[in-house]
Amino acid sequence: MAVSINLLPDVRQARIRDAERRQLLSIVLVGTLVLCGLVAGGLFAVTTAQQSQIKGLSASITDKKAQLTKDPDLIKILTAQQQVSSLDRLLTNKRYVTKVFNILTEISPTAKELMLTNLEIDDKNLMKVTVTGRDFLVADRFVKALVASNVKIGSKAAEGNLPDFTNVQLSTVATDTGSRTIFSITMQLADGVYDAKR
Repeated sequence: MAVSINLLPDVRQARIRDAERRQLLSIVLVGTLVLCGLVAGGLFAVTTAQQSQIKGLSASITDKKAQLTKDPDLIKILTAQQQVSSLDRLLTNKRYVTKVFNILTEISPTAKELMLTNLEIDDKNLMKVTVTGRDFLVADRFVKALVASNVKIGSKAAEGNLPDFTNVQLSTVATDTGSRTIFSITMQLADGVYDAKR
């Protein structure tokens, strides 16, 4: 007795599955291509918009530059503007520098004990003072007077006042050719101590 097996339905089902897979892959491929096209189109649109905006801004800058170069007094105007904007800071710094010199004069009236050799104020209101003194005790007295300025020392000093200088630090830099020592003192200029009314 012979048994016969019909393989045709299996082959047909395999072909149908292959056709379905090809169709699915075609749909995914078309979808991917469409998505890539949309992304590319969006990028092109953004790039075009940015380029036109850059051209517009460049033209505006060129126009403004041409207008500015036509003004013969431009340098004078800018210089005056810069000087006027720095007047408040200069006035405030002058008050602090005056305080430092007044305190120094009280401690060493003839500059025999302590002499100021350098004074700098940076943009962050940090003052650096270099003094030459006969010993550490004189420099320490100067530092203590700076700390007490506007609180215990000064014409309008009072316990409730803000100090003129904060974070006052003393360090020895070197000894000069004589027996005197060079000291570096850094201090923060206190905000709000001087206002327009004072």
